[in-house]
Amino acid sequence: MEIEAKLFVLPEYRAASVVLFYASFRSEVETHRIIRRALSEGKRVALPRVKGKQLELFEIANFDRDVSPGAWGIPEPEGGMPAKLKDIGLVVVPGAAFDEQGNRIGYGAGFYDKLLPLYTGKTVALAFELQIVPEAPADSHDIPMQKIVTEKRVIDVHRH
Repeated sequence: MEIEAKLFVLPEYRAASVVLFYASFRSEVETHRIIRRALSEGKRVALPRVKGKQLELFEIANFDRDVSPGAWGIPEPEGGMPAKLKDIGLVVVPGAAFDEQGNRIGYGAGFYDKLLPLYTGKTVALAFELQIVPEAPADSHDIPMQKIVTEKRVIDVHRH
């Protein structure tokens, strides 16, 4: 998978000892195989779990054993060690659409809109090229992605 190959050579990915992934659902870029590979290569992997209107983060050891369908059928960690946002070196963010300025359109629940302002590390979104739109509406509180990886390219969003 081109997206997987591009993600795994990113300096931000290689430098991170703990990566927060999302467990893909429906038409999102498939991450289950990416998570298994990251674990097999020695990365520490955290996944979000919905609790109320927030995301709780848990470190998993084995995707197939530690993850099952949770809220809305989205795969979530059943247990695992609670993970702290400050320990995470890279957050891999899902979304419905993105623009080349790093703005994202989520799925409406606002979970990442609440999480990302609390995070000071690196962010990368995984997207299919068809999810890249001319302009994704962004509010002043929205946190843009630093990089977007598609099957065709890596969009490096430079903020000045």
